[in-house]
Amino acid sequence: MDTWHSPPSIGIDKRKEYVIAKLKEGFELRVSPNRVRLFKAGLGYIPCALPIYRRLLADNMIVAAGTRAGDQIFIFNPEIKIKGTSSRKAKPVVVIDDDPLEEELTIEVPISLA
Repeated sequence: MDTWHSPPSIGIDKRKEYVIAKLKEGFELRVSPNRVRLFKAGLGYIPCALPIYRRLLADNMIVAAGTRAGDQIFIFNPEIKIKGTSSRKAKPVVVIDDDPLEEELTIEVPISLA
C-alpha cells in the first residue's frame, strides 16, 4: 500500500474545527510564503494545512491583524459566534437533597368531609 499518496485519516472538517478551537484559545494564524502555522506566545508553533487556511479565509472566519517578520497574521473573526462546535452533550446535573429539617417542618392537616 502506498502510504505516501493515501488520503489523510482525519477529514478536512475535523481539522478545520481543531484550528478554529485553537484560534478561539488565543492562537494566531501566521502565513508566510512557505507555510501556514498557528502561534501562541509561550506555546510555540503548530503547523496548519494550506487548504484549511484557504477555507477559513473563504468562510470569513479569520481577519487580518497585521504583519510581523514577513508573515501575515490572522486572528479569529470576533464578529462570528459558533454554536455547537463540540459534539459532546452536557451531562444532566443530579441534585440530591437530604435536608433533615424538611422532614421536621412537615405538618399533616386532617381533612374533614362534614
